[in-house]
Amino acid sequence: MTLQEIINGFNEISVKQPNVNQYIKSGNIYDLSSDRNAKFSVFCVTQGTHTANIVEGYTTYNLFLYYVDRLKSDESNKIEIQSVALEVLKNIVRTFRNKYDVDIDTVDFDVFTERFSELCAGAYATISIVAYEDNCLEEY
Repeated sequence: MTLQEIINGFNEISVKQPNVNQYIKSGNIYDLSSDRNAKFSVFCVTQGTHTANIVEGYTTYNLFLYYVDRLKSDESNKIEIQSVALEVLKNIVRTFRNKYDVDIDTVDFDVFTERFSELCAGAYATISIVAYEDNCLEEY
């Protein structure tokens, strides 16, 4: 499975979630800072460092999955947003793992409050995906 296939898979799964209204295609969560028309809640995949084991024939993709939603002016919905964020991210990862032939053993979650185009809260997941290569090589 390629990096592009993985990111497209996450985006395809995320837009089917009832709590996700938009995903950020650029892969840069900070693009949300300049998006005055964001349709919260938002999902985004950003990249970490990827490694390939050429001998064993697999690649480990390190990604960050974000779920961001708008806070009320008094921030009274912060814990609610963070709770929903964790459940949505877990559901997206579970669905991805079940749909594709990849290994995802552990997912680490962090919650946050951040100002983008609006004051927001949410969570992000740090994941490592082990994808095994096909036996046939593709030419690029």
